[in-house]
Amino acid sequence: MSNLQLLRETHLMDRDYFRLILTLVKGSSEICNHKIRRTGTADEEAVSPDTSSRSGPSRRADDSDGMAILAAEVATTFLFKVYLRVPLHAREDLAEWRSVLQNIMESSATATRLVLVTLARLDAQRRHPLLEETILVNTEEVREFASGVVMDALKIAVTFHHGAFDPTTDTPQDSMPAAVHSMISALLRAGHAVLRDERSLNQAFFAQLILLFRDYGCLGQLQRQHLAIMPHVIEFAAQIVDSVHAYPGTQNQQFVEMQSPLLLLAMLFKSLDTSVMLTEGTIAVDNPFRHSDAATVSVQLLAPAVMDVIPHMCRAEFFVEPTIREALKYLSWENSDLSVKVLDAVSSVCKKGDVLSLYQLALHYAALVGLDDSLKLARLHHFWVARRGDHDVIPGIAALLQTSRGSRQPWRRLALFRLMYFACKDAPELVPKIMKGFPDVISRDNITASYHALAQDNMSPALMVEIRGFLQELIELKFGQSED
Repeated sequence: MSNLQLLRETHLMDRDYFRLILTLVKGSSEICNHKIRRTGTADEEAVSPDTSSRSGPSRRADDSDGMAILAAEVATTFLFKVYLRVPLHAREDLAEWRSVLQNIMESSATATRLVLVTLARLDAQRRHPLLEETILVNTEEVREFASGVVMDALKIAVTFHHGAFDPTTDTPQDSMPAAVHSMISALLRAGHAVLRDERSLNQAFFAQLILLFRDYGCLGQLQRQHLAIMPHVIEFAAQIVDSVHAYPGTQNQQFVEMQSPLLLLAMLFKSLDTSVMLTEGTIAVDNPFRHSDAATVSVQLLAPAVMDVIPHMCRAEFFVEPTIREALKYLSWENSDLSVKVLDAVSSVCKKGDVLSLYQLALHYAALVGLDDSLKLARLHHFWVARRGDHDVIPGIAALLQTSRGSRQPWRRLALFRLMYFACKDAPELVPKIMKGFPDVISRDNITASYHALAQDNMSPALMVEIRGFLQELIELKFGQSED
């Protein structure tokens, strides 16, 4: 009996066997598409078991749909239970497999639903092994393919087969929208399960799963609302950020693993209702940075997750993303608590962040700090001049530019002067506040000394001209205020 078992497993893992399965499924796919083109019809939701009394185009459409269902079942079972879980050095036919599955699902709504339901199914341990062991714990090649197949199924269900899940309406359990919701829920449960399983967590990569959520949210208004009403999605993404930050790998790996959940959070934050946290006495107005089609989800339920990820979003390597910058502006708008969190995070970047990135992103940091709402002046004062600590007053960022600090860290001083230039240009009323707290900061002597400290470096002529230009304008802003 053991010899028969060995023979079976040997053939099961044979590449010729793998190729045979692909050939069979591909042939079925081509037949389905050919029949659909001839009849000009595709099924909408389900196949009737009684086709004996039908003839002509309707009968052919039912036959092709039945073949599509069988092909989808064989392909999904083979790929996710066998092919993607055996140790192979390379799978050169994955692109072909994905194309074949796309053709099958586009031709049949029932086949699409079958793929979603099959992959979302729970096992006896209430886990999702077909998703966990392909999208989360596997090689990069397999993770990309498996998440791509799931995203194809979701996209085809929504765009071809009326599968958009509307969180505001009741959905029949056996419908396509219900299958879409089941898949999103399964992906979330799979992610949480791996995150809680220490053995799996050590081998897990979450970037593809988070990217899948982002791509689903980008399909449209209902899909963003679908994710936004599931608070565990935001909590899960925030947990991923915290986990990667606590146990970092290489710098590049940490960046990849953190960027994806931060971008997802940035998209979903703009669906939160921050009006519950408006400054007391402020009249509620439309937030100009909010999604026009956003759902209404109370930010009070998610405040810990929001607070925890803000410092990471303000780091230069992530702040460079426009989506993240817009999300931070949305959270800060008329919101004193979140504004303080954002300002403190930007202050940390000014003190410890990469100097070149700070210089390059100075305009964007200045726009965030000087957000034009009713809190603008208070925000600028907190950041540049002083803020109240637990026991005393803590000097603002302008203190780092005092003459007493001399030529220490000349490039950081330059980046901060550039940030101050953009801030004062946008809000000239900031200049006298800085001059009152730190009289020598915007003085000609201090700025000239900072410039000469850099003169010994080998800078390009163009950069020299740029630096001289904004430093001179900063001095002129000071004298303009003095004349006023």
